[in-house]
Amino acid sequence: MKTDNYYKRKKFISCIVKYLHMDLTDFKKCVDNDMCYEKTIYDWAIKLYKKGIHCEQAIQIIFRARIFLMIRNRFHLTT
Repeated sequence: MKTDNYYKRKKFISCIVKYLHMDLTDFKKCVDNDMCYEKTIYDWAIKLYKKGIHCEQAIQIIFRARIFLMIRNRFHLTT
């Protein structure tokens, strides 16, 4: 039987995915298929959940991390 913690984690991840304007069903399929972007978002969300970060704060952290990752990859590709 699934625990209360499982449902809290699921709600936490759902909150983040919806805020990022992603379809939850597609997101789950991509995570199951180890798609890079979705898997990264999922891993970040799980780490933040385990640290006890609130959903709103986690969204801000993930936004900043995404921007950093895009800038770093863009810089890496141009050099």
